[in-house]
Amino acid sequence: MKNILLYGQPGSGKSTLAKLLALKLRHTIVIEGDELRKHSGNVDYTKQGRAANIELAITIALFLNSQHVNVVLAIVAPYEYLREKIEERLPGLKRCYLFYDSNITTRGREGFWVEDFELNGDYSINTLMGVNECLDNLYNQVMK
Repeated sequence: MKNILLYGQPGSGKSTLAKLLALKLRHTIVIEGDELRKHSGNVDYTKQGRAANIELAITIALFLNSQHVNVVLAIVAPYEYLREKIEERLPGLKRCYLFYDSNITTRGREGFWVEDFELNGDYSINTLMGVNECLDNLYNQVMK
């Protein structure tokens, strides 16, 4: 099974690219952080609330994997310890950080950005390039 984590600030293109990637991969379900919150009623954006949302996403992903379904997680996941938790629990996880420069363009979600977002050396994609180029880069990285 393929497990893919697309993470980044709100508005960075996680859901858009996740849905397009799922169309290219077979037997793939997207778990979006915003949709998960909507259905679970979790409106807590503290570290604890984010951890609870990610724990729920992991549980759903594990169930889907048990049914031979690939999973693409499209979640903000601003803290490294949360991304490590996902990686520990989901076998073969591929991580990709999505970003864009809000000084060049705005997408209306900047007011929801996490100020203490932790970065590391994960593969990253600047989503200011075209959607098709982003998708091709992501697909090639995932299929390695």
